Amino acid sequence: MRDQRPVLEIRDLTVRYPAAQRDALREVSLALQPNAFLSIAGRHGAGKSTLCLAAAGLLPRVVRAGVRGTVAGPTPTGLVLADPAAGLSGARATVREEVAFGLENLGVPRDAMDSRIERALAALGIAGLAGRAPESLSRGEQQRLVIATALAMDPPLLVLDEAAAELDPGGTEALSGL
Repeated sequence: MRDQRPVLEIRDLTVRYPAAQRDALREVSLALQPNAFLSIAGRHGAGKSTLCLAAAGLLPRVVRAGVRGTVAGPTPTGLVLADPAAGLSGARATVREEVAFGLENLGVPRDAMDSRIERALAALGIAGLAGRAPESLSRGEQQRLVIATALAMDPPLLVLDEAAAELDPGGTEALSGL
């Protein structure tokens, strides 16, 4: 029998940012099973991004906030934000090197790194951009690159916060096929 423990479990999560008059999230609970896909929709200010930050383990460790409840999830978690510039290192000359950057930091062996890079670039439909400079790409292409970078690291949980906002229809289709 396969292990059916959730890959992410949030219980009674309440989050309030410093100086805020109301909670960003109030008593949110969810359990996400392995290989599941969950989409969260809501109006602006409803707490979608806060939920993503919590799922990625960034509250209150990295982003200051008052937090009650529990978040049990994997470390590391892949997180892609709406703004592709936030996900680029700015330290690599090519798309391929940008995808390799995170893998190098994880100590992935070079032979495994090459196959992960190729697989991630192909999955997002940007293999043909491998030799280009990240800053020369359109915002949509940069977002595909950021997603490919996260995907190449093979995280147990991939959290996308409005990641399709900058994508064209082809990019959205590539994303939905992951």
